Amino acid sequence: MGAEGQIPARKLVTNERTKLTATCLNPAAGGLLTAGVVAPLVAAVFGLGTGPHLSALTLALVQ
Repeated sequence: MGAEGQIPARKLVTNERTKLTATCLNPAAGGLLTAGVVAPLVAAVFGLGTGPHLSALTLALVQ
C-alpha cells in the first residue's frame, strides 16, 4: 500500500484488466456451452440429424 494507505495505481490497473478479461470471456463461455451441450441435446431430443448417412465431420474425425 502507499504512504497514505491507498492502493498503488499499478495494482488498480491490473485489477481492472482482470475484470475486463473476465467480462469478455463470460459470453464466450456461454456460447461454447450452448454450442457444445445444449444444441446436441436438443438435436437428440427432437431427432434432428439422424439418418443412415455419415456426415463429413464424422468421417473426418474417424480417419
